[in-house]
Amino acid sequence: MIDAWRASALALLMLFALAACATPQRTAEPAPRYKVGNPYKVNGRWYRPKADPNYDEIGVASWYGGKFHGRLTANGEIFDKNLLTAAHTTLPMPSLVEVKNLENGRKIMVRVNDRGPFARGRIIDLSQAAARRLGFDRQGLARVRVRYAGPAPLPRSGSRKPPAPEIMVAQASKQASRQAPQQADMGDVGELIKTLGGDTAAADAAPPAPSIAPAPVAAAQETQALYAVRVAALWSLDYIDTLRGKLSAVGPLRLSRIETPAGEAFYRVNMGPYADRAEAARRLEAVREAGYADAALVTITP
Repeated sequence: MIDAWRASALALLMLFALAACATPQRTAEPAPRYKVGNPYKVNGRWYRPKADPNYDEIGVASWYGGKFHGRLTANGEIFDKNLLTAAHTTLPMPSLVEVKNLENGRKIMVRVNDRGPFARGRIIDLSQAAARRLGFDRQGLARVRVRYAGPAPLPRSGSRKPPAPEIMVAQASKQASRQAPQQADMGDVGELIKTLGGDTAAADAAPPAPSIAPAPVAAAQETQALYAVRVAALWSLDYIDTLRGKLSAVGPLRLSRIETPAGEAFYRVNMGPYADRAEAARRLEAVREAGYADAALVTITP
């Protein structure tokens, strides 16, 4: 009887031990950081990470998912196969890139926060969710065009989940500051005033304009400053409806098309203007609370 009890107890202990071995253990806690990194060698090939604002390449994309879900990325974040992220061999982390599937025309913005792929001929490794959005998750590979769009913010303190790429600023040269207010340059003010005043000349070359209601604008004296909330800058209008839907409860948006000296164009999304700075500040806080952490307050001086 005692031997039978001992045998049962031993079997139970073995079951507990097996269960403990089956439980995944995280070896390190997430510590997201900006990273470029030193040259490194994989499979006999050298890679030299660097900031390259003109990065624009065509090649093959692959994707990765469940096997790496929950693991640390190369810059200390947690890989989530359900987020729009990617791995790249040399671009800074985190950064935004626009990926276009040349086989079906689909295009999305993803956030680079990992290193890879290291198979020859492949230029980017996308998360499973990104591959699904681009329509090649079943076939595994696709011919794509990858363009650098700008730096990406780190996840907020205490949060493992960064803002979605479609709501992050995509203009590389002007990363928005969170310290308000900002003084807008006169060229930018002119574009903003033209758009807000109903002059659509700036958007003539753009695709059909989304239905974005005009913001309530208080009458301003010539010497009175106005305030606008700069929400985002986007290389394309693919996600304007998503952006508008997430901010519909905060206020109407205004859209303007800006051309760069290089001849490229991006779209600036603003809210306002407002004659009352306190009102503009309240809208700014609400926009940030909605997930647009890089939104900023802009002062417009007539």
